[in-house]
Amino acid sequence: MEVDETVLAGPPLGGTQLWQALVDHARPSLRLTPGPGPSWLGGEPRTGPGFAWPHTPDGRPLRFLAGIAADELAPDTVLNFFYDVDGLDPHWHVHPGPPGPGTGIPHAATRVLTVPERWEEPVHALWQARPGEANQVYRRIARRTDGPLHRVLGWSDPLQEPMHEPGWQLLLQLDSDPGAGWEFADAGTLYFWIRDEDLAARDFSRVRAEGQSH
Repeated sequence: MEVDETVLAGPPLGGTQLWQALVDHARPSLRLTPGPGPSWLGGEPRTGPGFAWPHTPDGRPLRFLAGIAADELAPDTVLNFFYDVDGLDPHWHVHPGPPGPGTGIPHAATRVLTVPERWEEPVHALWQARPGEANQVYRRIARRTDGPLHRVLGWSDPLQEPMHEPGWQLLLQLDSDPGAGWEFADAGTLYFWIRDEDLAARDFSRVRAEGQSH
């Protein structure tokens, strides 16, 4: 959930414990929106020598979704994200490629601040203890977000249930996006996750993916 950073930096709203938990667990994120930038949705991937297009175990080619260029992930690298959009069982692949312009819809990255949703572990018990007050706090700090919610790093925007696990963090969130020509299940969202140590080592071979829908 994106929040107004200036409000979160100000005096506490509501319960001190909840406010401190939000401040302590806030994470920076890159919000992706259409515009000039080094990342893109759709189009073709940027790959180097020896690249083989990824397939499902039964031989169907995965769909290329996005090329993401961000120094916070891997300097001088484009991460190519593939997923089996039409399959019942999830299959995915992340392939680091050389930097350069993409052929899809260019997206710019804006730095924003995110906090865990009310049902995520860092704040869930505090929300349950005083739900009315907590809901009011969330409404006051929320930052308006229009359009598909594509983001790199930060807290995810779950649609159904808690998602974050200790030792893992959000790598990329891709929302259903008519402009990009895809919808995940019933207006759903796709989430790619990476282990903390793998991100530090720039190792994208063990990324996992999952989706949620309405």
